[in-house]
Amino acid sequence: MDAAEGRYCLTHPRVTDHLDVTMMSLLLASFPHRYREEYDRAGEACAPHYVRRAEGYVRVHWREPISIGDLAGAANVSVRSLFNGFRRFRGLTPMGYVKALRLDLANGELLCADPSEKSVTEIALSCGFTHMGKFARDFAARFGEKPSAVLGREYVSRT
Repeated sequence: MDAAEGRYCLTHPRVTDHLDVTMMSLLLASFPHRYREEYDRAGEACAPHYVRRAEGYVRVHWREPISIGDLAGAANVSVRSLFNGFRRFRGLTPMGYVKALRLDLANGELLCADPSEKSVTEIALSCGFTHMGKFARDFAARFGEKPSAVLGREYVSRT
């Protein structure tokens, strides 16, 4: 293959599409971001549509109070079916999924927050947590440190 053929291969639509996806994957893998755990998660078992609908509902309404009835209604299945689907395909309860997502998002907000403008309590409340003791305990269990230790870590390093 000569140089002209090599240039053509790099401009072929199939190759450029693949290169775009590869470059984005490399960027996401190389730099810190708030969706690290979701990106690094091994391919999950294909979940039924009702589990994915409930997850979508949580991602849209995560700052609002969410009940198991809300999730079952959004998924259009019974509470029992929703529990069974989450346990089987996600390894946790539907409300466990809500808490895990909120903890991940709270962690991201804590990392980037300006400690002089935001407190741990404000961020926890904005992420849907109402009991600060349980929030601190669950946060420490998930991330291995207290929320106050995380507050402003990336904000301070940027300034």
